[in-house]
Amino acid sequence: MNMKFKAMLLGLSVMTALSAFAQKPVYLDTGKPIEERVKDALNRMTLEEKVKMIHAQSKFSSAGVPRLGIPEVWATDGPHGIRPEVLWDEWDQAGNTLEYAFDFMEAAFYNSQEMVMFVSGINTDFYCVRFLETYECERYVRYNRDLLFEDVSQQIRRRIEEL
Repeated sequence: MNMKFKAMLLGLSVMTALSAFAQKPVYLDTGKPIEERVKDALNRMTLEEKVKMIHAQSKFSSAGVPRLGIPEVWATDGPHGIRPEVLWDEWDQAGNTLEYAFDFMEAAFYNSQEMVMFVSGINTDFYCVRFLETYECERYVRYNRDLLFEDVSQQIRRRIEEL
């Protein structure tokens, strides 16, 4: 009797596992609303995968997520947004690149940990810092101040001094 029970339990476990594998993930189900599909895909992605999706791996492509079957994104105007034709060594429009990145980040993450990671990454990368020395980005300054608590610490100091 004990062996029959174990066999039945094993059979039920295998059937449950197979039905779970057979279900199509929401992000791959074209019959689902796009909002559900995007939310499901984002929930399955690691923070590193999300950053790779929004970060250019070249002037004209962004990484995909092979683990989820999401291919690389190749574009005529690149992951930085539509811009005028430029020469390979000409960067007059480069300041807009960071603005495009903030457009995406605000739409996708607003003031979440991803935005903190994005701004922190800009602050700690040698090439980003050099870029910011040449090209202005008002939203970088605002998010850097707000998310990294520059203003908050100044307000706390003022309150302490008032006491």
